Amino acid sequence: MPLKKTKTSDTKRLKLFQMRTGKEGYAKSFDGTEIYFHSVGNWKIPIICCNGLGVSTFFWVYLEQHFKDTFQVVTLDYLVHGKSFLKKNTKNYTLAALNQDLLAVL
Repeated sequence: MPLKKTKTSDTKRLKLFQMRTGKEGYAKSFDGTEIYFHSVGNWKIPIICCNGLGVSTFFWVYLEQHFKDTFQVVTLDYLVHGKSFLKKNTKNYTLAALNQDLLAVL
């Protein structure tokens, strides 16, 4: 009897899901844009993970797993990334606005 093949991608997705348990949601930024965040751990000292352009919170999954028992690890999707939304006002696509988005999550 041949062995049943398991899709590697489905197995990896399940492991990633199991690793990423914690609080997630949306924070309203200064201009009303909803910024997605994910937080694991219950410690007073946070590690804030700010990814580069073109990357999402998935980028930090292994770091979250490693540090969640000793720190609170917070990740966020910048505007137009992952689960975050577009800004209503295109003048708010600035580095200062990204800082305001981060402050809204914290």
